[in-house]
Amino acid sequence: MSSALTVTAVEIRENATMRGTPTGNWTIRIETDNGGVPSGNLADPNASVVVTPLGAAGIIKGVFATPFVLTGGVVYYMLVFCDNQADANSWYVDINTSAGSYANGTLFYSTNGGTVWTTFAADLYFKIYTNFTVPSYAFQSYVLSPDSADWNFGTGNFTIDFWVRFASTDGDQILVSQWVDDSNWWAVDKDNLLKPYMYFLIGGVVKGYYFMTSAWNVAANTWYHLAFVRNGAVGLIFIDGVSQTLTEITAFGTNDVGDLAANLNIGMFKGMYGVNGYIDEFRISKGLARWTVNFTPSTILYASDANTQLLLHAESLDASNSTPKIPIFAGTAQLDTAWKEFGSASLLLNGTTDYIVIPDSADWYLGAGNFTIDFWIRFASITDVTGIIGQYADDNNLLQIFNDDGSLFFYHEDGGATRALYNTDAAVFATNTWYHVAIVRNGSSFYMFVDGDSKSLTVSTAISTNTLADIAGDLTIGAITLHGSTPAGSAKSYHNGWMDEVRISKGIARWTSTFTPPVSAYSPTIENMTLQSIAFAANSTPNDVRITLFEEDVDSVTLNTDLKAWASRDNGSTWSQVTLESEGNYVSTKRILAGVVDIINQPVQSVYNMKYKITTHNSKNLKLYGVSEIW
Repeated sequence: MSSALTVTAVEIRENATMRGTPTGNWTIRIETDNGGVPSGNLADPNASVVVTPLGAAGIIKGVFATPFVLTGGVVYYMLVFCDNQADANSWYVDINTSAGSYANGTLFYSTNGGTVWTTFAADLYFKIYTNFTVPSYAFQSYVLSPDSADWNFGTGNFTIDFWVRFASTDGDQILVSQWVDDSNWWAVDKDNLLKPYMYFLIGGVVKGYYFMTSAWNVAANTWYHLAFVRNGAVGLIFIDGVSQTLTEITAFGTNDVGDLAANLNIGMFKGMYGVNGYIDEFRISKGLARWTVNFTPSTILYASDANTQLLLHAESLDASNSTPKIPIFAGTAQLDTAWKEFGSASLLLNGTTDYIVIPDSADWYLGAGNFTIDFWIRFASITDVTGIIGQYADDNNLLQIFNDDGSLFFYHEDGGATRALYNTDAAVFATNTWYHVAIVRNGSSFYMFVDGDSKSLTVSTAISTNTLADIAGDLTIGAITLHGSTPAGSAKSYHNGWMDEVRISKGIARWTSTFTPPVSAYSPTIENMTLQSIAFAANSTPNDVRITLFEEDVDSVTLNTDLKAWASRDNGSTWSQVTLESEGNYVSTKRILAGVVDIINQPVQSVYNMKYKITTHNSKNLKLYGVSEIW
């Protein structure tokens, strides 16, 4: 490659143990040639970066403050000075801008400050980034679970398993990790060499390090089941149930892999190296090596057992119709089963540190259209201003929904101008009582409902035809950022109590007059869905199938047009439509639908694998509570 090379970052990884014991920062330099060795002169004034090493085997990565250009057809040298090394060694590799790749595979090292260079046989690779940008998913798309003793594996067995589908297989993608500092962390990873690995570093000492010996022939847009297992003294890695041949750098032996005081990050490490893709059915099992020989991965949801410390089905992180929102719990915010309006739990907040954060989204941009924000709330105490829901970019751009001595307030400001400010004329809240609250915009009209009653409002700034601008800030539930704090944005006001069934509806004024609050949890709406069962083996030849649905219309639904049912006896290759008929209401507006279809003409099988499929059409909204199939 003879053209000029613009360099923005460099990365080196050694899969064997790095020489010496680094105790300080390292410096990566790109230097000019001096007869086949580095000259000591920078190739560019910006061609030096100081990095913090990971300790033993791992990645050294540096992003230059300012990109610079290397002349095409010239050999340069990338030099790594290992500050505070016991043997004062440093490395270099040559960068040939006329070669097909930007650097060759030979590593040289010096133990005397660069006077003498010796070839170092190590499993090493390096990258030079010519357009380095950490992708947005690396910072935004991950799941954080607060620290727990459940992640303290100690000296015992464990299993970490999940399904993963990569949108792209490029680069390092950390699947799960904990990180305290550069001497205390662990991770399981799909690395840049397409080799899954697991690595535990405690107190600067490697306690277990295994990676797949050969490259994994991984493809994008394909689901894989991965399992990382400790069984006594050894580590195992399974892909789709097949035990892989591993390189063992450091055996688990009897090592204690430590208890790290850090959040568990799924799909992320140290703020980068995020997974570009999907993770499903994530499980951590403590005290159990679930597999030690080849196995067939499960095709159904796991059930929790005594060894399951974390189980994420990834079925219902939220019920949004657009991009799912991943909540991050701050302080000691938690799900409480003692008090709830619906379901099994509600959000419990302590009034001093607790709230949840949902990353900024265009879904919070309310604009000039109708909207409804509704939720259930219960106060443990009511004192002065307590935040309920908010967004904050700065003191001139914010959204606040809050309680002030029992009165409900709504405030929106953008560009330093107040676009809407309303509050209830009188106190509407007391302690230890559940309230349903709805805040509604309908054109130029504005409503605040408490338990379905429209409240008399004080209007300081009418919403009129105002556009509520897009606030570039995270959504907070259970707290608001206070206007006028010093420094700006540094102080919050918190809700002390419980919240449940929080919903933001954009483009619709759900209520404009007195109503009866909901008596059950909201159900997610999926437009034009396909719901398909797993296979069930029939004991004899099935000739007809009866399908029964428990359903409730939201819109007016035409059976067999907007809502259809199907049956298959050949594992879903052939489908026959069932003609559904209503058998009447079972409870209130919930009804029983059923129908029978002849499947005798479907292909003959040695084993009949039965499936059903439910499909919705024409963007009709309905609630589906259950399905049964009988043959």
